[in-house]
Amino acid sequence: MEQIAIVNHIYGAEVTSSAEVYCKALSEQLLSCGRYQVDVLTTCANDDSIWSNFYKPGREWINGVCVNRFQVKQKRDCNVCDQIKDILRSEHTYENELLWLREHGPYCPEIFEYIHGNYSQYRAIIFMNYLYYTTTMCMLGIPNALFFPMVSADDPVLHLKHFRYVFHQHRGYIFSSKAEKELIEKIYGLADLPYEICDVEDKLNIEWGTVISKIDKMITFVPDLRGKSGSFYKKEYELHHEVEPAFDKNNIAVVFAADDGYTPILCVAIQAVLEKSDLNYNYDIVILSDGISLEHRRTISQIASSRKNICIRYLEMNYLLDQYTFQLSGAEISRATFMRMLLPDVMRTYDKVLYLDGDTVVKKDINELYNIELKEYLVAAVRDPYVSAVRRIRTNVSDYLQKIIGIELNEDYFNAGILLMNLKAFRLSFSAENLLKLAAERKWLWDDQCVLNKICKKRVYWLSQNWNVLWTHEEYVQEMMLTDESYYKAVYDPFIIHYAGATMPVKQLSDRYMQEFWEIARKTPFYEYLIRQYSVLQLKEKKDELMRINHIIEEQIKILNQRADSVDRWILLRLYKYFKRKISKNDE
Repeated sequence: MEQIAIVNHIYGAEVTSSAEVYCKALSEQLLSCGRYQVDVLTTCANDDSIWSNFYKPGREWINGVCVNRFQVKQKRDCNVCDQIKDILRSEHTYENELLWLREHGPYCPEIFEYIHGNYSQYRAIIFMNYLYYTTTMCMLGIPNALFFPMVSADDPVLHLKHFRYVFHQHRGYIFSSKAEKELIEKIYGLADLPYEICDVEDKLNIEWGTVISKIDKMITFVPDLRGKSGSFYKKEYELHHEVEPAFDKNNIAVVFAADDGYTPILCVAIQAVLEKSDLNYNYDIVILSDGISLEHRRTISQIASSRKNICIRYLEMNYLLDQYTFQLSGAEISRATFMRMLLPDVMRTYDKVLYLDGDTVVKKDINELYNIELKEYLVAAVRDPYVSAVRRIRTNVSDYLQKIIGIELNEDYFNAGILLMNLKAFRLSFSAENLLKLAAERKWLWDDQCVLNKICKKRVYWLSQNWNVLWTHEEYVQEMMLTDESYYKAVYDPFIIHYAGATMPVKQLSDRYMQEFWEIARKTPFYEYLIRQYSVLQLKEKKDELMRINHIIEEQIKILNQRADSVDRWILLRLYKYFKRKISKNDE
């Protein structure tokens, strides 16, 4: 059997538009003829309105066809279709067209990467539907491509300059009708490319035997490249939706959660785990992803490429998160924080996992923490010193904890940044759907942390404060935190440093635990990026201080202008001009 691929923008049981239903039928017919093994390469979307990720990324088999799904990187602007009329009516550049085609979507750079890195695995790749990114960009440069354009009318889009390349850079046409062939020939010419007309306009009366024989003939025009070129798309960088423990014994399951913008900081947290890891244990690192890009997955995975006791994998969660609307507590919080609530469902073969926030630096090997016996407890966690302090000085926080979370004055509230989670016990009481619905029903003071405290009350194994040491820039609150003896001692001997509440060194100029962060950061591939972020922060703070001084001088000049003392006024004017120059130089 020969392996072939069919590329289409959407594919699945929920997809009901006629062209996509035909794509599904064709794939199954090619499989059933017994001569082909069929892979469908498609996106996680299920409609072409906004390209929201609906299906799980990765592989699934539908009626024997292997369907490979890749996540869409950006949602579609509903007004983007109307823009094409403006583009065509006015002078425009080729760049304008490419930008529009990307916005039209579905923009899925990972499927582009996969096709261009793996085309030599296939005897031929059939690209269906001329209109979408999965053809307009993904087909270009593929030497064993066949084109099934599925053009039904003289669409204005066909007259974009870019389609001169699309309609000629392949090995042959498969037309759905004679009228389609004549239309394309009129607009572009066929450039001596071979073609077959399959007559599939009447989708209820398709002669599949004839269609398959014509596709057989078209495949003969495609060069056989199998085995002549290597694969550039590495399997280890793929997104999974089901994972088994990576190691048979001494498997320490560590989970992080992040979106694409947070990956440089996440990489520091993972590097810290590696720095303190014990060669007698295996570290099974699973990253819950909300759209982490292929390039960032590749970069993070490379830090452990030479370590046989380290495995890094990715579970894509954005197709689940898209089903809910969360009310976040602050601008620095992303919906990725809610992904830890999915763990009981998405890691069903695990009995427990150690969840770590991405803004942490491990100072001690985590195997001691992971090997705690949880028994009937749902989580092992550290009492939150910040919440313990603010509930004593802010009545509204104390009332909130009692009335909304159900935590009385004599009960503790835990910080969810470091959690040893008893997934087996969780599954007996809650489902991920229950937890996400609860999380989305209101605005919580500390997001999913409040939800976890609410449901885990009285089933918490309390850890030593050393396992989650956090700091705050609210100085009076910090002093209240330090009045607790166990926290005070932990500050000077942290097992895990937690840069919570925007205390991350790249976000806040601070001397507390800054050295520990940068010692690890300089060993990661994101070090230069993080340094640039830090430099921008320094310049901003410097400019803010200069502006503050400049404002004071301006106010003093206004006062002196009402007086006769010209010497003082002259001195202040010189100072004013000096600081203006400093601010201008700082901007540069």
